[in-house]
Amino acid sequence: GMHEVLKMSDTTMTLPRSNNKGSHQLWKNGFIINCIVVFLLPATATADTSSNTHFPLTNGSNPDFQTILFNESLNFRKNVCNLHQQYDNRSVPLADVLRGLNISTVIRCPHLYCNTNSDNLLDQDDPGLFVVLLEELAERAGFYWRDSYALVNNKYMGTNTSFDELLFWETKTYDLAVSWWTETTRRIRKGVDFPQGWYEADIIMVGKSSNSDEGETGEFQFDTFLKPFRVGLWVAIVLTIVLSGLAYYLLEVLDHRSDKKHLEKRPVESIIITAIAFTTHFEYTPRTTAAWLFALSVSFWAMIVASAYTANLASFFVVQNTPGLQIQSVGGAVAYGYPICLMGKTGIDTVLTGDFRSGNFIRKPSDTEALQGVLDGDCKVAALSKGSWEHNQRDYCELEWIGRKYKQILAGFATRHDSGTKCTSLISEVIEIHFRDMIDEGFVKNAWEDHLKKISGASTCSAELELEESDIESQRLTFKSMAGIFICHAAISILVIAFTVVAKYTGKIQERNERLEKQEIEQLKKAALENRELRKTVASEIRKSNYQQEDTDSAILDVGGASSDDEFSVMGVQETIYALRSQMQRSQNQLSEEIRKTQHAQKQDISEIKDQLRSTQQQMKEQMASILLALNQVEC
Repeated sequence: GMHEVLKMSDTTMTLPRSNNKGSHQLWKNGFIINCIVVFLLPATATADTSSNTHFPLTNGSNPDFQTILFNESLNFRKNVCNLHQQYDNRSVPLADVLRGLNISTVIRCPHLYCNTNSDNLLDQDDPGLFVVLLEELAERAGFYWRDSYALVNNKYMGTNTSFDELLFWETKTYDLAVSWWTETTRRIRKGVDFPQGWYEADIIMVGKSSNSDEGETGEFQFDTFLKPFRVGLWVAIVLTIVLSGLAYYLLEVLDHRSDKKHLEKRPVESIIITAIAFTTHFEYTPRTTAAWLFALSVSFWAMIVASAYTANLASFFVVQNTPGLQIQSVGGAVAYGYPICLMGKTGIDTVLTGDFRSGNFIRKPSDTEALQGVLDGDCKVAALSKGSWEHNQRDYCELEWIGRKYKQILAGFATRHDSGTKCTSLISEVIEIHFRDMIDEGFVKNAWEDHLKKISGASTCSAELELEESDIESQRLTFKSMAGIFICHAAISILVIAFTVVAKYTGKIQERNERLEKQEIEQLKKAALENRELRKTVASEIRKSNYQQEDTDSAILDVGGASSDDEFSVMGVQETIYALRSQMQRSQNQLSEEIRKTQHAQKQDISEIKDQLRSTQQQMKEQMASILLALNQVEC
């Protein structure tokens, strides 16, 4: 029978000897007992005979504590009623009542938190988080477990065997079941006792990640506006602005009539004007062909670069702000009809199925397969424990925690509730005390953080994040992708400057300036002559008006002498005279106002001409005397 059991096992079992005295004889006796038991029992001792024909032996350092999985004929639980009596008599404190006791322990291993070696026994170098906590608990409580433990691999449970059945069997067969068992009402009713939990089994949802809330809850990113262009392109833009500003300044130095602002002594202002052009605002005031061509080149370059920047920045915002799932709870996911992946036949499965009978739950063999189901599109979200997500998130960088916790649950070790037969409830009470101390002192938290640090080295997120960064980097424009517009602008700038230099040293610029200055002098003289003629005309009109007034006064006197007896006629003539005088006065005032406006406009024209002439004093000293003479004539 034992031969058949070993033959049907999925793994080769090894039964090493213990180093304790008399262990060899115990091993022989245990082996004989097991052979008798197996011989008497059917070879199909299973919890579910419909789908599982055979179960393997449990592993352990001591074969006396090995048995067939789900075999309820053997029981390794200790009778601690005498210890309970000592505690009731107050002869031993509750925290020390287990001191010196060898407790039978079953550990779910291999597991996320438990590691085995090549012999399927606990790895001595890195046994895992379960063993770290169990060792600390044993040291505080003073009990032993190294020579009385068994390892259970839940992959041999079978498709129709639940974790509830595994837990019931473990607590009936061993004193302590080491794993993160979730406390549920069904398990408590079946006689399972749950000491103080240490594992955060809060039910959460995980879905595909998005950066929709990055602007509100993410890290502050100062350089977001710089992301559309790479560093090399930004450097090229700054250099282009500076060099273009200096080039426009050089044009003004070579030809002081290039711009109306007269920038030949203000290079910084020329650079600032070019920088403003980068924002697609035109601040140049060119007057020469070379200056117009250069300004056109700068404006076209700025338009292309600014358009590329705006388009790429918009694409970054659109990609990074794609809305994610708009749900905040499991109830919301159920209400939307979203398929929810979860690990089947677990406490989370029991809780959610009971609370949401209409939920579309897709059961997977493990949490990792539930997470993979979200990536593969089988489910919209996955429901799992917070601790499981913290352990697995390093390998699922495309997923993130969504919404709020559904229920806050602490999971941990489990024992059998027994207060009369073997009094194993005492073990649960002692574990409760020491686990509370371990939590209060921070040991559990530190052990959990150490565990996460150990597994962080195997994270694949770093590579995926690097790939994501490389994807973002590939979307950013480089200098090579924009080199064409830079080369065109540089070529036009060089051509314009060369043309201006050649024109200056061949005398064409000086000839043009002299011609323009002669035209300005002629215009000035013409304006002065027009002003003089206007003055003459105004003076003639005033004289005529005075003559008319004198004639009118004479006529009034004649009329007054001839008709002195007729008062009514005299009054009518006087009213007519007054009306004529008022009309003449208004005409004179209007004429004076027009003269004043004309003189003011001419003064403004003369001021502008003066400014233009002052700017040419250094180059036109020989003609200054004639210009000053002309100005004096105008003023006179």
